[in-house]
Amino acid sequence: MPGSPPAPEGGESACYLPFADEDGRIRAASDRRRAVARPSLSLRFPARHPLTLARFWAPLLACVVEGGDAEFASVVDPSGALPRLLFVCENQPGTGIELEVGVDDLDAAIERCQALGARLIEQEEGGARLIDPEGTPFSLRV
Repeated sequence: MPGSPPAPEGGESACYLPFADEDGRIRAASDRRRAVARPSLSLRFPARHPLTLARFWAPLLACVVEGGDAEFASVVDPSGALPRLLFVCENQPGTGIELEVGVDDLDAAIERCQALGARLIEQEEGGARLIDPEGTPFSLRV
């Protein structure tokens, strides 16, 4: 593309971000050919028991628990396709983001969730609403 910065050596992709110069003025990335790493995305959830929730969500999403204790735990997708889920000890869990999980077989997914400690709230054609072990709602959709 004309006017685009050259790709970094080795052919890997990078994004070029605008930057502020010494006077605080915003400059175009083409003024300074500096590749920066693509930002990562994490979703943060309040939890009474972070490691318990990480152990609930990891197998449900085909992920792994990375680290974890009474204060903090994270769930990571080994393929890198999903964002990192962060569970942080707070007094009011259930006030965070609600996940919707896409599934192929709704009945099998509900059964698996219940085996991991979830409770079914309602089921309708093409979906179900459940709560995780701490009472945070989430949905399954076909």
